Amino acid sequence: MRRAIASAVMAAVLAAGCGGSSHKSATTTHAASTPTTTASGPATTSSAPEPAITRHLPTASEIPPGFSPSGPPSVSTTIQQLLTFDETPPSQMAPETAIYKRLGFVAAASQGLNGAGGGGVANVEQFRSPAGARGELANSLATFDGGPGSRVNFSVPGVPHSGGWAGEGSDSGINVAFAAGDYYYLVGEEANAPANRAGVIAAAQKLYHRVNG
Repeated sequence: MRRAIASAVMAAVLAAGCGGSSHKSATTTHAASTPTTTASGPATTSSAPEPAITRHLPTASEIPPGFSPSGPPSVSTTIQQLLTFDETPPSQMAPETAIYKRLGFVAAASQGLNGAGGGGVANVEQFRSPAGARGELANSLATFDGGPGSRVNFSVPGVPHSGGWAGEGSDSGINVAFAAGDYYYLVGEEANAPANRAGVIAAAQKLYHRVNG
């Protein structure tokens, strides 16, 4: 689920344009309304308890300033569900599946975000080992771009095994990803400006300190 914010034009579920190949490196609800992504289509809602992985998504105080959850999170418990949710092209399904199998994919969740200046996204993926999560981080940092113009990389102070990237234009997205334990995390938003970058970094720092505490 390497969904990241690529530009001001967002794909499905605020899905955060995939910035490159389909091997894409880019809200918490109550138990009464838990969506699950199916292999054949979009997420559906049931009355089952909320999947545990959604507890690794940012809380209201951990998302970037000025944003709020956009609907319930989408959850994928198989690689096929994940790649369907990511709208992976048919030609990329087999190689993407192989990569996720090699990394030891377990489950994933994605939360769209709404803000006055555009959309955002928060993702989490669980793997069988820290090596899998770090492998996903490495893939993200290697394959994503920030949108129009050249890619700009930046560091995330206080968050080990992390990285940030954006485009040079003001309409390019900005993203921060990190690995902690068996999990890979990503937080991103559309507008690329110094204040927005600081907000996304701060959101990632808060999330890291909770999940790594």
